[in-house]
Formats: sequence, C-alpha cells, structure tokens
Amino acid sequence: GWKKSRVKEEKRMKMNCDIRAAMAKSDLRQYQIAAALGISESRYSSKLRKELPDEEKFEIFAVIERLAAEAN
Repeated sequence: GWKKSRVKEEKRMKMNCDIRAAMAKSDLRQYQIAAALGISESRYSSKLRKELPDEEKFEIFAVIERLAAEAN
C-alpha cells in the first residue's frame, strides 16, 4: 500500500542533506571532518545515516567552516 512506498521513498532520501551539501560546497571529505571532531571516519559516516539533532549539526557546521577557512 501507500505506507510501504512512503517508507521506501523516505529511505532513498539522504539524511543530513544540509551537512552533505556544506561538505561538497567546501570541498571537504568525511575523513577530514571526522578527524577534526576526534572520531573515526566510519563513526562519522554512521552518524550521518540518521538525521542529527540540531546541536550536533551546529558543531559539524562549525568544523566545516573552520576547515574551509583554513584551506583558503
């Protein structure tokens, strides 16, 4: 029914699109952000699979901004 198709549709959508877009715009890789956060790349990748709370997103955005500024 419609519930199953809705669930499949939601699973296809990437979680944390805003973080992924900021990473792409800043030309940063997951391993760089993970290192700055003090966690492994696999742990960071796992975190991105589920929508993060705002406070965690703000921390990641701050790291992205800092790393992008250091690169320029």
